[in-house]
Amino acid sequence: PFGDMLGLHEEFLPASKRYMNDYIQYVTSDFLAGLGFGATQMLGENEGIYVGYSLDTGRNVYLKPALASQGVKGSVTNALASAFVGSPGGGKSFANNLIVYYAVLYGAQAVIVDPKAERGRWKETLPEISHEINIVTLTSDEKNKGLLDPYVIMKNPKDSESLAIDILTFLTGISSRDGERFPILRKAIRAVTNSEV
Repeated sequence: PFGDMLGLHEEFLPASKRYMNDYIQYVTSDFLAGLGFGATQMLGENEGIYVGYSLDTGRNVYLKPALASQGVKGSVTNALASAFVGSPGGGKSFANNLIVYYAVLYGAQAVIVDPKAERGRWKETLPEISHEINIVTLTSDEKNKGLLDPYVIMKNPKDSESLAIDILTFLTGISSRDGERFPILRKAIRAVTNSEV
């Protein structure tokens, strides 16, 4: 529903209320059983990043984060998103940091939103990947104005223009197929690209 997109998006924010009840799906116990909880002792991949070992089997647990995007036969999704859930002090941040660190060493790129600034010293404490790290601190300080400006982030003006179009079409809801409004938006962005600062 076109007019409800913002409300539906806000449903995913922590502690937010349900916006719309139209898409609730009630599942039965056979659906949950089909997910395989307790049906197998297999955990992780056969090779990859070592993340720990299974107390039940004594086997090492490996993870290959990139497999989610490889179209593996039998996989249900190609989503690269992950969630770490558990009680405070249960190792969620450590596990995430470990996986991100090794994934970057293997050539992945990562974006981390870090509201508690737990990773603010990574550039100094991880010298082997410090050239890959760019920390952006988002506060209301005057010095942080424009940190997410496409014309500041990107070096190439054409890349800046493309990123600005992507951001503004998302924020305004103007589709590139909108023959009336999209050309106006593109013309305004091009004028900014061509302007002298």
